[in-house]
Amino acid sequence: MENQQDALRRSESGFIEMLLRWAPRDGLNRTSIDGLEIFRRDDTIKVENRVCKPRASLIVQGAKRSVIGTEEYRFGGGYCLVCGVDMPGASHITAATPDEPFLCVTINLDIEMFSKFASEIPESLLSKSREGRGVSLARAEPEVFDAFFRLTSLLDRPERIAALTPLVMQELHYFLFAGPQGDFLRQLSLPRSNNNQIAQAVSWIRNNFSEPLSVEDLAKRFNMSATSLNRHFKRVTTLSPLQYQKKLRLHEAQRLMISECMDANGASLAVGYESPYQFNREYKRQFGLPPHQDVKARRHI
Repeated sequence: MENQQDALRRSESGFIEMLLRWAPRDGLNRTSIDGLEIFRRDDTIKVENRVCKPRASLIVQGAKRSVIGTEEYRFGGGYCLVCGVDMPGASHITAATPDEPFLCVTINLDIEMFSKFASEIPESLLSKSREGRGVSLARAEPEVFDAFFRLTSLLDRPERIAALTPLVMQELHYFLFAGPQGDFLRQLSLPRSNNNQIAQAVSWIRNNFSEPLSVEDLAKRFNMSATSLNRHFKRVTTLSPLQYQKKLRLHEAQRLMISECMDANGASLAVGYESPYQFNREYKRQFGLPPHQDVKARRHI
């Protein structure tokens, strides 16, 4: 047992050294491997607000607090966060210094790959999976940790990236799909499952968030009753469809004001608000400050 622990510590140490080499800058570091990103943070000052796409994130060093939907997650090195659907969230690094920065490696999830796995596994086994949240947090299984390590290691051998990346990505997706964190992913792959219908509803709202939303019409679109849609949508995302849409709108409005220098009125109209007063009220409730003050404060962080 001691030998296994020593091997794990050596592996984590090597992983940290590799990530520091390929993530020299504070913030998001993209890599030459499509879909693989390394996030580094040298301090605990900034709160990040974003809509997370389906992805898996492995924390290698440091610690983090995230609020995704209405659920709070606290986790550190060795933990894996799997997000199976687009989810609005906020995160705050709780352990990071210039000498020991927060380090996280992420991959975008290929939902079609999960569907392929599902077609090769008896439906009776898939149907035994529980219908849970669209987000899962757990200590990374050894196979998952190792696959993340091997995928990142390809950055040191660029001549191997084209040939080996698809193979390691497929392994990593399979370990997530078949492992303890895969309940939602397996249910998602069943064509007529509630998870599959909710994932489609989430995607539809994500692509049309600036349009007026009728829960009744959305339910009909996916062959569900409004009551059933609301219940299963909240189980997966912790939010009702209307709450989900509102958070998407507010996150996008904040991005437009910070990244594209829009004023509050322009951003509110762009994301579908008709009333500036309602936008200002809901923005302050979500982010703690009125739009102008919030944007000004974030630009000075």
